[in-house]
Amino acid sequence: MVRIGITGNIGSGKSTVALVFEALGIPVYFADKEAAALMTLPEIKQKIIAATHNQIYNGDVLNKTALAEAMFNNDALRLQINAIVHPAVTQHFEIWFSQQHAPYVLKEAALLFEAQSHALLDKIICVHAPSHIRLQRVMQRDNRTEQMVKAIEAKQMPEAEKMRRSDYLIQNYQQAIIPQVLNIHQKILKRGFDLIKDNT
Repeated sequence: MVRIGITGNIGSGKSTVALVFEALGIPVYFADKEAAALMTLPEIKQKIIAATHNQIYNGDVLNKTALAEAMFNNDALRLQINAIVHPAVTQHFEIWFSQQHAPYVLKEAALLFEAQSHALLDKIICVHAPSHIRLQRVMQRDNRTEQMVKAIEAKQMPEAEKMRRSDYLIQNYQQAIIPQVLNIHQKILKRGFDLIKDNT
């Protein structure tokens, strides 16, 4: 079974695009959502509490805003938290993957390249939109200021670099998403065996 990653910088609409693939019957692993769930597991929770020295949890519920704020201007803490969470997500993905029955699966993640998890995938799709469009989307969606959104993106790999390193590109502005998804879907189905063989 082929493993395809789907990524894009904040506001690109990668989750929306992933849902279109899901509507085609392709299993999608939403890494950020699964990471939040994994951070409620006792063994991971205790490591995060020890790393942050703060009240990051309300009972068993992770306070994602508090964690994001604690990590934002603390690169050492951010790396420490990533070192706790990313391996757990990778392991969980492998278990999930072993339970799927489809020509290929998608792993949707904002930090696919940053976390080096792209190395375990066969091909990568990058969802792209111009920076000013992504900025407006996130400001409206999350009620954030322009400065806040730009500060978040500054922590991500530049979009141009993600596009350069990806195998497929979906433009999530001006052009309709569905025809682009269908085109890539058909290419992956036709090349499925070759994609696996190329990585063996």
